[in-house]
Amino acid sequence: SMQTAALQLEGVYSKRARENTRQKIAIAKAALELIRPGHAVYLDAGSTLMTVANHMGNDRYTIVTSGANIAIELSQRHTCDVLLTGGQISENTLSCSGSQAEAFISSINIDLALMSPSGFSLRTGFTSGSQSESQLKRAVIAKAAKVVMLMDNSKIGRSLPFTFANLSDIDLLICDSPLPQEIEAEFKAQGVQYIVAEA
Repeated sequence: SMQTAALQLEGVYSKRARENTRQKIAIAKAALELIRPGHAVYLDAGSTLMTVANHMGNDRYTIVTSGANIAIELSQRHTCDVLLTGGQISENTLSCSGSQAEAFISSINIDLALMSPSGFSLRTGFTSGSQSESQLKRAVIAKAAKVVMLMDNSKIGRSLPFTFANLSDIDLLICDSPLPQEIEAEFKAQGVQYIVAEA
């Protein structure tokens, strides 16, 4: 039937959006504590940041995002000014990237960037599977006054081809469970704070 075909064709994005939901909500709620009305806040693409968008209150925010789905969700709230980076859209992450997106980021100021990696290891840092998305993430991190990484523990120990940040590039990490000992030691050594938001 049509229905089973549609289910089989379900995108990578919507599959991922359903994973680790309890953890993502805990992480999102901790991240929301950091957002101040009136600030320009960048929301990275991906399901964790979509969870942040879903739990946002009705204060006045200026949100910049590369996530088309996040922009659409927040544009429905009359209290949000939403800016979408533009650029080429990925079917996997629904994120925009490329030279247009980078040029847009270079033209704005970001008070707080909420970022999310596809993987993190001590050897390769924070990684992504897409080169163009990595370049955009790097551009955002360079512009942001404060950088907060949101990461559930399924990402720890994973390494993807493109590194977009190292520990020294971030101010704070929010995760859903205590970090493994050697990783925690490295965070302390680099003076990077982290918060455990337990589901």
